[in-house]
Amino acid sequence: MQIFGRFLILLLVFWLWLSLTRTYYVCQLKSHCNHTALSSDASILSKIPKTLSVEADGIKILQNYPEFHFEIASDTAHLFEIHKEFLNQLSVMLKSQPNSRLLLIGRYKSQDDALLANKRVDNIIKKLVNEFSFSENAILHTLEIKTDSSEFGFLGFKLLGFVPASELLIAREDSLFKQNFKDSLGRISYNDILAAFDPSVKKINISDALNDYGARLKSFLSENPKRVIQVIGHCDTQISEKEADALSLHYAEAMATHLKSLGIKQQIQIIALGKKKPMYNELLPDQTVDVLAVSKNRRVEIIIKEISTLKTKPQKR
Repeated sequence: MQIFGRFLILLLVFWLWLSLTRTYYVCQLKSHCNHTALSSDASILSKIPKTLSVEADGIKILQNYPEFHFEIASDTAHLFEIHKEFLNQLSVMLKSQPNSRLLLIGRYKSQDDALLANKRVDNIIKKLVNEFSFSENAILHTLEIKTDSSEFGFLGFKLLGFVPASELLIAREDSLFKQNFKDSLGRISYNDILAAFDPSVKKINISDALNDYGARLKSFLSENPKRVIQVIGHCDTQISEKEADALSLHYAEAMATHLKSLGIKQQIQIIALGKKKPMYNELLPDQTVDVLAVSKNRRVEIIIKEISTLKTKPQKR
């Protein structure tokens, strides 16, 4: 009995020695401990470009995230915690605006790589649906060939029909408007994102850019008095023709009222075109309405013409 007890003690000591020896071998000699794995992840992340972003109507909503990491010839991405944070934020955004859609873009260099790019996109979509609560109906996908090696193999993310935070959207539109009238004072377009048209009182919002435009226009007309101003109202296509005609007339009249308030003495011709000339397609690829396109189609054009170039007087509506 004593011999058996001693044998058990020796066996226990041997087992402890074996465990400690194995731990030392794995951790110190083979570098496979958990903390080393974390260091390995950090090392991989440090080598991945932080160029991943999400765009909505040209505005970057999320940016400076590391690109999704795929091993060579692999169709499965290694998701780090920061990627999970990125996808969770994207999920919240889509749910906040149910009519918006996510467009996932697989980028490839040559036709031989297209199949791999497509598999990568498919696998990411499965993750989005199964692990991050994305609705499959809210995800669209496409492939895009890229000759730039810095983009090849990465994924692109765009939100379609998503309205960015109002301050971002207004700042972008204000900047575009300023650039447009600097390039061409004689023809500009002022849309509903900036104007916030209120047809009930025929009033528009006066942005900083519109104030700058008004000052430049007044100065130009004082030096070039033989000019006629055409103010043309346009509407979106989501309403009846009768409603669109009435609203586009209100838009044009509101802008004309503003121009007159600046002290402009030239003749102003008011034209209402309703929904006859939309600038943007108001339907997304899945045929749902793009609310941003609707706002952009609600607009007023201001065109400055020399009196001598006007062959006939435009019809007022």
